[in-house]
Amino acid sequence: MVSAIKLYNLLKARIGEKEAEAFMDILEKKVDEKFDEKKDNLATKEDIRNLAIATKEDINNLAISTKEDINSLAIATKEDINHLRIATREDIHNLRIATREDIYNLRVASKEDLSNVRSELLRIIYLTSLSQLIAIIASVVSIILVLKK
Repeated sequence: MVSAIKLYNLLKARIGEKEAEAFMDILEKKVDEKFDEKKDNLATKEDIRNLAIATKEDINNLAISTKEDINSLAIATKEDINHLRIATREDIHNLRIATREDIYNLRVASKEDLSNVRSELLRIIYLTSLSQLIAIIASVVSIILVLKK
């Protein structure tokens, strides 16, 4: 306030008492208006304390939420792994059954093929033997015919 009195005294000496008083009133109103504008934007200690408390609560809530999310994901992952394990076991079981069926079908088909080859081989041996017998008989008959002449 001392500097305001000094300013008033300086102005009073230069521009007169009434003008100095009017100027000081205007200056005081302007300073008060600017202060009122700025004080609404300033944070009080209570505002800062409330903000700190709210921030701590938000951080704690976020930490709790994150832990819950991680636990939920861990449980879901374990369940998914278990389902995959079961599905894999079922697939392996089904593949074993299918493989056994394929092996059985292959054995049956091989036996049939072998049986067919054996039958065909016996037929060829029989026909070859028959044709050799016919050739021998024809040779004997021709020798007899040649000897009779």
